[in-house]
Amino acid sequence: MASTKSQGASIYDSARTSMKRALDDDADAANVDDVAALFDDLEAHEYKRARVAKLRHLHMQDTRDAKVVDDVSDYFSSLLDDAPDADTTPQVHV
Repeated sequence: MASTKSQGASIYDSARTSMKRALDDDADAANVDDVAALFDDLEAHEYKRARVAKLRHLHMQDTRDAKVVDDVSDYFSSLLDDAPDADTTPQVHV
């Protein structure tokens, strides 16, 4: 009878160990899924951040381009304003 108890205890321990291992595997799988979900969220956030940065950069580039156009326009306007009138320009005859 002692051997039956020890066999029963051994079977119980084996089943408990197997069950614990299965639960650990399930927990590990759940952890892997959680980590994968976190990385997916991080990747989505990074994609969104990069997209916003790109759009912001393009907006900033458009703003800089518009400023350059305005500056060039102002420069040529000032040259035209400072230029002598056509009537007073001396004529050179060769």
